[in-house]
Amino acid sequence: MTRILQAASRAVLAGVALAGVAAPALAADGAGLTIYNGGFGMVRETRTVALPQGVGTVTLTGLPAEMRPETVTVRADGVSVLEASFLPETLTPQALAERFVGKTVTLVRVNPATGAETRQPVEVLAVNDGLVVRSNGEIETVRPDGTFTRLVFDSVPEGLAAEPTLSLRVNSRGGAAQPLGLSYLANGLGWQANYVGVYDEARGVLSLQGWATLENGTSTDFRDARVQLMAGDVALERRFAPTMVMAKAADAMMAAEAAPQRESVGDYHLYTLPQPVTLLRRQTKQVSLVSAAAVKAERSYRFELWGPQSFPQPQSVETRVRFDNTRGNGLGKPLPAGTVRFYGQDKAGNSQFLGENRIPHTPEGGAADLILGKAFDVTVKPTLVSQQVLNRGEGPRHVEWSMAYELKNAKDQAVTVDLRQSGLGGEWEVIEESQKHERLDADTARWRVTVPAGGTVTVKATVRQRG
Repeated sequence: MTRILQAASRAVLAGVALAGVAAPALAADGAGLTIYNGGFGMVRETRTVALPQGVGTVTLTGLPAEMRPETVTVRADGVSVLEASFLPETLTPQALAERFVGKTVTLVRVNPATGAETRQPVEVLAVNDGLVVRSNGEIETVRPDGTFTRLVFDSVPEGLAAEPTLSLRVNSRGGAAQPLGLSYLANGLGWQANYVGVYDEARGVLSLQGWATLENGTSTDFRDARVQLMAGDVALERRFAPTMVMAKAADAMMAAEAAPQRESVGDYHLYTLPQPVTLLRRQTKQVSLVSAAAVKAERSYRFELWGPQSFPQPQSVETRVRFDNTRGNGLGKPLPAGTVRFYGQDKAGNSQFLGENRIPHTPEGGAADLILGKAFDVTVKPTLVSQQVLNRGEGPRHVEWSMAYELKNAKDQAVTVDLRQSGLGGEWEVIEESQKHERLDADTARWRVTVPAGGTVTVKATVRQRG
């Protein structure tokens, strides 16, 4: 914004008031919001408006500039919408000056010593880095210091308003004040789930607090809104497709307001917050989503190797925390996808950050298995002992290879390591092994290896592959 326009703002607003433009109004209190993960939301509100008798115009303000006008849905008894116009451009010094290019305005100069004003009509030629004006046949650039120069406009051009405005040309049987339902999509709204987990390893329990972080990036306040959160990746068609849906479609959209706290909607999950939320423009707010004080959880260790290969140095294993999302385990609630940050306590009772990981959507009855980081004291050193091709001719390739996995535990208590060998494509079998394996899936063999405190265990296996 240039200094000329900043300096002119007070005069611009004075001109607006003289022209009779209403002061900005907030969106209707108590609106319904469904906020999606994709940076947009659906707004539902009911307003009492004075409807014309027959054909006339209804003007609605208090709308976000980020509203998508092609998604507007209107519902009112005995009313049909003939035309809808949305004016997102609001009254600013920049917009006002640009509308007066080629027209005449009044340039006011103030003598800093005496305070005397001089007024001069000028033609606005350009608005860029300051103003370019013409007066008495001369071209002048105007760059005021913000105090001693301002512009005066005699009117507000059509298409500019003090706030975004939706104008509806309607045909109404009534002619009296009655409720009008309005629904639309708006960009700039979003939410994400965040969790804080405090893990008590001695007791094997996890205290879990889930938060929904709401973001209002629009230009509108939503006060005491009834908020629902839709979890899932909803597809959006970004091309402009004007529509004005009436009656039945609006009823279906407004029915979402009566949704229970949690439900499935298509392939998505809908969460209804129990209390109204005030979400101011440009505000981020956290609201409680789930809370559980003593969820049984277990720490585990995992090492997974893809294909037969050797490492010259021991590799740290993954440290993981696993818990079941069941009512019997103190949860039993659908958990939206989000980031879980784990904390623990040292011997002095100080809280320490253990790691973070993203939890996928975890339905009731499911389980979460999350990586905290790498274990310092538990390592695996894989070694490819031998590898040979059993057939050299045509047909499927037959390969036989042997591995040795050396597991070390420097802790003062025994640990169990989930050792996995993946990348076993085609037909395969373990023909020799020092410990019985489990076929986890079509490509993975798993061994559960208990390593004593301060001890070492070596697992040996020979695999034959075809294909």
